Amino acid sequence: MPRMGDVKRPGLPAQPRGLPDQRLIQVALGRALEEPGHLGQQVGPTTRELAQRGHRGGLLVAGELPPPGTVAGLELALKTYGSMKLADVMAPAIRLAESGYPVSAKLGKEFKEEQKHLQKFSVSSRIFLKNGEMYRPGETLRQPELAATLKRIAKNGAAEFYRGETARMLVREMAALGGLITMDDLAQYQPKVREILRAKYALDGHTWEVLSAPPPSSGGVAMIEALNMLKNVPLKGLDDLESVHVVAETMRRVFADRAAYLADPDFAKVPVDGLISACYAKEIAATIDLRRALRSALLSPVMKFASKEDHH
Repeated sequence: MPRMGDVKRPGLPAQPRGLPDQRLIQVALGRALEEPGHLGQQVGPTTRELAQRGHRGGLLVAGELPPPGTVAGLELALKTYGSMKLADVMAPAIRLAESGYPVSAKLGKEFKEEQKHLQKFSVSSRIFLKNGEMYRPGETLRQPELAATLKRIAKNGAAEFYRGETARMLVREMAALGGLITMDDLAQYQPKVREILRAKYALDGHTWEVLSAPPPSSGGVAMIEALNMLKNVPLKGLDDLESVHVVAETMRRVFADRAAYLADPDFAKVPVDGLISACYAKEIAATIDLRRALRSALLSPVMKFASKEDHH
């Protein structure tokens, strides 16, 4: 859908369908905190570097973002696995941005819900809020600036976004609004090609193969760990209190591991094999009391298997 993506999104994995070698092009958020035990995923400046540059820690400050990765990641995916030219692939998006498309009732509602944030910046207020008039369902949303950006990328490739005129425009705007990302940060960005995580999950005679992103993305490890813990649990649905309790306690433990152990493997030792192993799942699942919930603060002493070596 036209509203589901943008050229500056900071971190999405791109996995083309039917990858023969089961690899994943990971548009990570970048260089993580160098110390293990943190969830940093930033390409470009680390959290420490942002702090040294004067990062204010605000929830919504233009420019306090990692260098965007979508453009580089999708270009690499196209070059590696695609068969079309970049300009041809981008042509429909350029057409939608230039000619516009009808605003749906749902999109109009989302603009209204995000009005407080969008109106903080003159450009987003002008484009998405019509300077306060708000879009009505059926009205056409046109984005000529986005079309111009996409045309430059279609012509010059990802280098345009990271080292060309688009990069200069981005850095100027971020600097004017208190941002911290520099031209050097953008120029140094590189997507990563990583081996995907694989697992199997069986229930009621059906078997699913799970393929997901590895660290620095944390979702894949967390999902596989949870499925391993629930593998032999006869779940009955959301209207069954015991099933809900077991799932909640499983996720409590999974998210404790996520917070404690997952980070960027380029800068920290991440015990992926231990966290997604069947032995670890069995050990952690055994700590679940079917009659009572365990306080999250008491979980840390339980997490001992994953803190050992990777258990290759």
